[in-house]
Amino acid sequence: MRGRTSKIPDYSVSFTEPVICAKPGRTVLLKLCIAVLAVVGVPAVGVMIWAEVTGFNLNHLPVLPRLGLAAVAVACAFGIYSCVQERQVQAKLLFFREALVLSYASYPSLWSDAAPGREIQVQYRDVKQCIYSLRRMKVTLDARRYSLTQDGAAVQKTGVISFSTLGASETDFARLTEKHTPLKVLTKN
Repeated sequence: MRGRTSKIPDYSVSFTEPVICAKPGRTVLLKLCIAVLAVVGVPAVGVMIWAEVTGFNLNHLPVLPRLGLAAVAVACAFGIYSCVQERQVQAKLLFFREALVLSYASYPSLWSDAAPGREIQVQYRDVKQCIYSLRRMKVTLDARRYSLTQDGAAVQKTGVISFSTLGASETDFARLTEKHTPLKVLTKN
């Protein structure tokens, strides 16, 4: 990895992170259900808002088309629900002298059946704020710049990096971060 001063981390911790992803072989059905729901749902919500603003009574519309739209919306919502699953993904948090690296051997998504590995590297000097939420069991880093490597291609990004610590509830990530990095962690309930 570029930017690391050494290949051996000062400290590392492994944990499992719950990730919402598509069930194997259901990615196309998921995309289709989302598209149909958007095509049906957005105009339906627009009509309801228009009716509310103009004072039009929607009960004057025929019942059969309204039931048909509702059936399509319910079927698509059920299709989306049946295509999505939560999977436990192995993650490793590596603490180096100048950077923090979050590494996944595979990282599934909602939009692809492939689950390539991914690695996120953020220099400590680029972190604006580090928050640990006790209630959500989640670490959030607000970074000016970080590097996301996926399938061998590195991309520079800006924004928020977060990961769930539900799979390692016995590990105190706030204390680990403060001990092995120069970052101060803001703990929230």
